[in-house]
Amino acid sequence: NYSGALYAFAFGKIGGICSATDEIRAGRFDFLDLVREKLFLSEEIGWYKSPNTEIGVEDFYSNSEEYSPTKDGKRLDRLRESVFDIFGGGASIDEDHYQIGSFRCEHVRRHLRKFFDSKVPLVVSHGDFNTNNIILSRASNALSTIDFEYTGPDCFYKDFISLESSIRTAWMGGAMSTPDECWKVFEVESALLNGKPLADVIKGAVALEPLFAAICKIRQAARESIEKSKCKFEPDLYALALGFHMLKLCGLAVWDRSAKVRLIACLMACCDKLQKL
Repeated sequence: NYSGALYAFAFGKIGGICSATDEIRAGRFDFLDLVREKLFLSEEIGWYKSPNTEIGVEDFYSNSEEYSPTKDGKRLDRLRESVFDIFGGGASIDEDHYQIGSFRCEHVRRHLRKFFDSKVPLVVSHGDFNTNNIILSRASNALSTIDFEYTGPDCFYKDFISLESSIRTAWMGGAMSTPDECWKVFEVESALLNGKPLADVIKGAVALEPLFAAICKIRQAARESIEKSKCKFEPDLYALALGFHMLKLCGLAVWDRSAKVRLIACLMACCDKLQKL
């Protein structure tokens, strides 16, 4: 059931082998059950187990290379371009606030002060657990991960957040490009971050159900994994980590319009939740 680290070019077009991104684009999410069983909750793998090292939340997000404040400027510039592309005028993005239409919230980094006495549990994580780095064999129901460049101590939630974020950008269903569609995604994202069941919030956005059913499955795996390590799952810390990751992704220029809508909506939902703390 386990194989070595492989890069995509190493097996070319061997039949039955693909990345998880290919599965998502085909609308198949069954691989998440395999990921949960063989990676997130496996007894044989040392990831996500017994975290005994913690770091202050502000220290982590201020000093880590990935989320360094020195990168905020470029990322905010790109976010500003994406917001303008979707919403046109009437939006303002700066280092203090995001304002989109009537929605206004503080920049995700401004919320760090609310976690001044909180700690981030550190565990050994893959570090770049996106769907391009999960390789599947349909024939044998086997799974491998590749690209361990960033493996090491990281925030407990990192791999789960990387996985759910990559599903947002890879999924081809529910194409959306308008402000109204962005607000619809925002409503679903906000409701789920606030603990509401998917069945209660998806009724007006049925086209989004496959995407958010997959995201809910990943978050449940995160809960199970961290509780197995005798730590407490912290929804607010999860929202903070997700918000920082959304800002990072919004700073990339590779997304189509539909992916931009999903990323912007998720970033707004994270900041909205943090705003209410």
